[in-house]
Amino acid sequence: MNLNGTMMNQRSMKLRSNSGDFELTQMEIACLKFAANGYRPSEISGALKLEDTQIELTLSSAEEKLGARNRLHAIGIAVSQGLIGIDGK
Repeated sequence: MNLNGTMMNQRSMKLRSNSGDFELTQMEIACLKFAANGYRPSEISGALKLEDTQIELTLSSAEEKLGARNRLHAIGIAVSQGLIGIDGK
């Protein structure tokens, strides 16, 4: 197995060992749903009547809790774990 394959296996094991242990807040889930539907943080903040910085912090917190490498990865994990629907709902 090459190095890339080894890294993927380690990453997969980490995600599996964390499954079910996600403790996202309702706000983190709501922000991920908006992001999954293509909303930018400034658009999310307008919809939720919050500051842009609060949305950025909330999305970053969700990414960290999910062990995601970026926002798209966080959305993928949230969908795969059933935290948000495949359509972002």
